[in-house]
Amino acid sequence: MSIRSMMNQRARVERGTATRTATGGPTRTWAVTAREVRIRVQPASTQLVLACAQMQMRVTHKSYFDQAVMLAVQDRIVVGGVTYEVRGFHDTDQVGRLRVALLEVQS
Repeated sequence: MSIRSMMNQRARVERGTATRTATGGPTRTWAVTAREVRIRVQPASTQLVLACAQMQMRVTHKSYFDQAVMLAVQDRIVVGGVTYEVRGFHDTDQVGRLRVALLEVQS
């Protein structure tokens, strides 16, 4: 099985910008920075959840990318109608896939 075939989901990457509402309250607007990105999202392991908790970071999932994608902490990744917030990055794994820690959020 090829690595690419394991990236069986498609994602949209969004970056937020702080703005103000018509009444002056703070809000975020989201702009798409990448579409149709091949990705694999899966629940975070207990080991990852505990390691992130030691850094005061809550995570629920992890993802793998097999292509170059510009990501920043607090970007959003939307996969199949589910929205995740980028919480942090791991190094690449042994075959060069970027590993990202995610938090599922209500959109």
